[in-house]
Amino acid sequence: VRFSNIYNNYTNFTDIGWRDALKYKLGSRFSFRGNIISDRYETLSMNDVFANLAASSEWLTIDELQKFAEEMGTPIYFDPVYENAIRVDNNLFVSKAQAHFQVEETDAILDRFCTGQYIPIIAVNEFVNFPYVGFPWTSFLLESYVAFYSKKYKLLHGGYNLTRAVGAIVKKNAGYDNFDDLLVDVLTRSNIPLEKRSALELLVQDGYIARRSYQKIEELLIRATAKRNK
Repeated sequence: VRFSNIYNNYTNFTDIGWRDALKYKLGSRFSFRGNIISDRYETLSMNDVFANLAASSEWLTIDELQKFAEEMGTPIYFDPVYENAIRVDNNLFVSKAQAHFQVEETDAILDRFCTGQYIPIIAVNEFVNFPYVGFPWTSFLLESYVAFYSKKYKLLHGGYNLTRAVGAIVKKNAGYDNFDDLLVDVLTRSNIPLEKRSALELLVQDGYIARRSYQKIEELLIRATAKRNK
């Protein structure tokens, strides 16, 4: 805006080219980290940037997140967004101050669904008895609740997803330390043949993962086979 004559003389420069030129000239005065330029003494990571965006927004839509991520030249960093905002449906995050969870009452309702040690999030498909928190209950709102507010339950999953709430609602005293351990138990207890295609189909169908791919699936199948044989 201020130096359009210079910019127009170098229209062959890409955004990355401009960034690297600025870094070369101003690297001693500013911090350059990916597409983020910040104070020399306050280096910001992409996690920091997405956390600040979520924490400073009363309302934040998925479209706004995607546009921001494109401007940053990166995928959406969902973890810091979920840590600093509450996702209430498939398109909207709100500030944490806007939702008021009744923890004991909500956990008591989850007890009715989770009669064992865990259930997939999608198994909770009836929200009529859940206490009102300021927004209608959805699987996404439940995902945020279990991840950050519940006293009796925790969320185990392979990562937050753009279009679906996936993963498991797990009792905190159930003894599952990570998502892989849980998936091994799911596969062991299933009636399917323990081979890759059937395993991935089951995990997607039951809502534990979003896509028919999982980096450690072969390892999980070996562990599940050994556990089933015992």
